[in-house]
Amino acid sequence: MKTKRWNEKTRLLLTLELAVILPAAALVFLSAWHVLHIQRDRAVEAAIQRDFSQVLAISEKQINQKAKELVDGAPKNVKEGVSKEEAETIKKKFAEAGATVEVK
Repeated sequence: MKTKRWNEKTRLLLTLELAVILPAAALVFLSAWHVLHIQRDRAVEAAIQRDFSQVLAISEKQINQKAKELVDGAPKNVKEGVSKEEAETIKKKFAEAGATVEVK
């Protein structure tokens, strides 16, 4: 029996497939995989943004409540045991906001 040999055209097509087509197919596959991960990352980012917005809303409510308590409880000591320079800085900030401040 005679063994069939590869002719020149067949060898060139096989070489072309191995050298060009397979790497191109791998790049297409990896690009599609990367796009899917980007979409998944956007979903995670949206969830993080939603949770962060909720935390900010809760924190804002707490800060507003503390500020309201501070204003409703006036006159009272705002800070105690601070240095003279820090006390002057705090006094200046309250005075700019229109408050009457006394440093003891």
